[in-house]
Amino acid sequence: PEKVFLYFASEKRGGEAFMTAHDFLRSLTPAARKEAKGEQKEKLSAAAQRLFMLVDLNGDGLVSFQEYLFFMTIISIPQKKFRLGFSVMDQSGRSELTQEEFQALMDVFKGQSAVASAARSDVVSASNAVRRKNEEKIR
Repeated sequence: PEKVFLYFASEKRGGEAFMTAHDFLRSLTPAARKEAKGEQKEKLSAAAQRLFMLVDLNGDGLVSFQEYLFFMTIISIPQKKFRLGFSVMDQSGRSELTQEEFQALMDVFKGQSAVASAARSDVVSASNAVRRKNEEKIR
């Protein structure tokens, strides 16, 4: 996942690579190529914009490696397995997970996910770091 991210990421800020919405969508397309400098960008569909907003956890208009890895890990989990894990971790029975329950669920899946195993970053720690950044921006 890291090589794909770095191949498509076209923005650099503070020495860190980021993906634009176009970069992100291109990274999901089989046999896609990196956008050439000056290439005309097509307008994103409403569905593509909604997907990007789900991945851009901190709402800064860019996808960090941590956000990308979190998304790729989540989508690599089979739906049946995710539902089963969710129901096991949902101790309150309200169809909601606390942060601790979600972290425990992600820890289990992280050990089983080829995407998370192939990455050098901890998916849950990365998502928590993004959440903390958002909270700091709000204050």
